[in-house]
Amino acid sequence: MSQLPPDQPGQPYPPGQPYPPGQPWGGAPTPYPPGHPTPPTPRRRRPSVAWFVVGGVLVVLAPVVFALSLFLTLRPLAQEDAVVPADGSTTAVSLPAGEERALYREIGSAARCEITDGSGAVIDQRPVSGDFTYNEWRAVSRFDTGDGDLSLTCEGFPGGRVRVGVVPSTEGFVGGLLLGILLPLVLGVTGLLVLVVTGILFATGRPRHEPDQPAVTA
Repeated sequence: MSQLPPDQPGQPYPPGQPYPPGQPWGGAPTPYPPGHPTPPTPRRRRPSVAWFVVGGVLVVLAPVVFALSLFLTLRPLAQEDAVVPADGSTTAVSLPAGEERALYREIGSAARCEITDGSGAVIDQRPVSGDFTYNEWRAVSRFDTGDGDLSLTCEGFPGGRVRVGVVPSTEGFVGGLLLGILLPLVLGVTGLLVLVVTGILFATGRPRHEPDQPAVTA
């Protein structure tokens, strides 16, 4: 009685001719002799320890970048050119020419100032967009420094003061804060992912110094 291979129904196998080695059911040839179990697929090698270093550096770098970005964004608020009394007297202030500065008054006070340049012309003051506060000071107006030789006459109350300093633009201030938050967040999350994935691959992989298993031939 002829044999019918399962994958070729209706086509009898030649009588008396055995199936080829490694092909007991008429399928594709294999490199292993009949009855020899197929060896398991070798485990992937462990990743290099350097990946742990990369992940750790990214995690450590995240708070450093956050602190640096915050410092660079808030530094302009800490720069002070002068502090003048708000008692009605006139104070001469020398500033870099052709730049922009702002007047800060103490929180809770209502001091007002008139600014003139070296020629005696009154310098226009513009409102500050946004709310910029540094310690006890709040920015109230912007102005151009002109020729830099300015005179400030401020009135408020005895003992009151007005501060002259830099104020950042709203766009630059908000953009610096967002960058200072998002960039460290991306660095930290990326570092954690690198550490987790590397740890899993390291725990499930075989040692890197283990030699490859030779292929089994028939």
